Amino acid sequence: HGPGTLPTAANTCYVFLRDKLLQVSRFLFDEQVKARLVREVRFARQERQANRSHHYPFSRAEALRRSIASLSTDPTALPPLDNLRSLIAEIGNVVGFARLIRSGAQRAGVAAAQGLPQTSGAQRPAFEQQARSAGSSAEGAHDLPSGQVAKAAAAPGGGGAAHGQADEEALDPLLRAARNLDVAAHAARRNAEAGTDYVASLQVFAQVLRSDQNAHLRHFSVLIPALTLCHVDAMLLARDRLLKKQPGGAFTDDGFALGAAYLLQVLGQTSHFEALHWFEAVHAHLEREKRTAAEAALFAERAAGPGAARSPRGAPAPTFGDESHTLTLKRLAMCEREFELLYYTFNSARVFFTYSARVPGDGGTDDEVERAAALAAGPLLAAAAAHSTSSAAAQRRLQRAE
Repeated sequence: HGPGTLPTAANTCYVFLRDKLLQVSRFLFDEQVKARLVREVRFARQERQANRSHHYPFSRAEALRRSIASLSTDPTALPPLDNLRSLIAEIGNVVGFARLIRSGAQRAGVAAAQGLPQTSGAQRPAFEQQARSAGSSAEGAHDLPSGQVAKAAAAPGGGGAAHGQADEEALDPLLRAARNLDVAAHAARRNAEAGTDYVASLQVFAQVLRSDQNAHLRHFSVLIPALTLCHVDAMLLARDRLLKKQPGGAFTDDGFALGAAYLLQVLGQTSHFEALHWFEAVHAHLEREKRTAAEAALFAERAAGPGAARSPRGAPAPTFGDESHTLTLKRLAMCEREFELLYYTFNSARVFFTYSARVPGDGGTDDEVERAAALAAGPLLAAAAAHSTSSAAAQRRLQRAE
């Protein structure tokens, strides 16, 4: 089907992402969830104003997680935050698929452009113009197939205007082929050089999500710390299931990090989350926990004394307390590793959204806002509007636009 399928695939991403964002909005619209988020935002603001601490406490993230989990009335269902974490991971997977579409288009464009002349800028040849100029000269007429030349010579009236008209008719298939080659060459060069940035196009939701009608989304950033705790626990469980060859096992999942970075970008709350210094707070908390566990293990070893039971090699035999401290240190090391992976993945995902469109409320003139929004929304909004009317007509329009 060629590159004409790319706008259709991007439109599918747009529709899927719209539904997922609606589910996120419904979750944050709950009055009990909003009350808890407002309380956390007030606490963080008071801490910054009093210059007591710029780090969001690890204990408050755990308390917020337990508080939202208590809202569930079904003990057999997943906690609400785990459902939201899965939803954010699906959003991230859609954004990653949109980036994959662009990468595939660029790769196909590079492969298709290998047979084109290696020129640049205004020196790119127009095959239709060259075919027309070649056909207008005498040498160009002799280069035509013998059947077409004979047909042109046998035209009524012999030469003159009739002969020129016959040459034009004979050249018509060649001109059409050259015109199609120009269109294909232009599309191949465009896909090879830049292509359509479908990831930036997915940021068309920013204007709507940052409006006053969606004011309940303004405190989403303070929910990220509790969501990261859910993500780390889910990844530890998935790795354990993978080692035990149980269903649901996995060794990596970058969908959550990519989805969280995307939501913070479209909501304009990336700086708000950075102000929490959450990953620094996690690192400090885990370091304290490791020191505490190490000191407890050392105290237990000293308390055993020289008369403690020993192994055949002469070392003190491990007790239940020693095993408990060892397991605690191992669990803390695994948590620290997962948080480091999440930190690096999250910051890498933010690179995808370095392009940011101006939205109302960010300053600037209305003309600047409209130009930036049109630049970001262009291909995807057209695809969404076409999808709402007729899918067949939409595909034809999008293929012509491509």
